[in-house]
Amino acid sequence: KANAMARKLVMNDYGNAIKQLALANILPGNLSLNSFGVSQHNRVIYYDYEHLTWLTDIQPENIYQITQQMDIMLTNNPELKEALAEEHQDLLDKTYWENVQKKVKLGEMADVYPYEKGLRFDNKTDMYSF
Repeated sequence: KANAMARKLVMNDYGNAIKQLALANILPGNLSLNSFGVSQHNRVIYYDYEHLTWLTDIQPENIYQITQQMDIMLTNNPELKEALAEEHQDLLDKTYWENVQKKVKLGEMADVYPYEKGLRFDNKTDMYSF
């Protein structure tokens, strides 16, 4: 029911939600759009809590199944697939998942920004400079 711009924004937030979960060592067992919802504040939220697993518990060779699942799911709607790929093509890449898994195992922290650049605080300004 959403217009093209809204669908694009939702797919971007969908990608961010998956990345944020992965960086917290959480892997949704079901990445289909049916397992996610859009809140009243237009944020994508994962609802299928029964199918969560630790990202670090997945064997690296099985990570390809994640990318296949996303790719197959989005094949039916090329517009959504293109919208996701615009900002999150890396989610469809096995190497991306292997690298995230390695970083999580090493305890490295990474940022996935929840807001587009125009809405973020500008950290270049020192508010205590007078």
